[in-house]
Amino acid sequence: MTAEYAFHQLVRAVAYEAQLKSSRAELHRQLASAIERREPDLADENAALIAEHLAAAGDLHAAYKWHCVAAVWSTHRDIKAAKTNWQRAQEIADRLDADDADRLAMRIAPRTLLCANGWRIAGTVEDAGFDELRELTGVAGDKLSLIIGMAGLLAR
Repeated sequence: MTAEYAFHQLVRAVAYEAQLKSSRAELHRQLASAIERREPDLADENAALIAEHLAAAGDLHAAYKWHCVAAVWSTHRDIKAAKTNWQRAQEIADRLDADDADRLAMRIAPRTLLCANGWRIAGTVEDAGFDELRELTGVAGDKLSLIIGMAGLLAR
């Protein structure tokens, strides 16, 4: 008989929150780096996990990048996983400071891909976030992203 130990969710949450925020962030950064270094050939496959650790560390630009890598890797393997990663990248971009020079482009890209793959993802035009895409591309003058997003929605 083998003993198996597990933390109750509440105990786990208290222990996690008891750590200093800076220490916890550094541990997440180290985990992300270790996952990436341990098996470099599998970095794309592990990209979502790397992204989540970087987001927990507060490194939003790197987390965004890794969610995009995960979405690309998943696109032809598991469209639901790709959708989840585009949505996470979108949420991260939306959290960036308003004065971040990359914020607008980072907000447009995942929305473009959600809409572009709309024919593969069940849902409505509203679910894909087309109205936001149209608004953001208008501000940026980015007609190409708007066209790419529209093409996916028209293919339904």
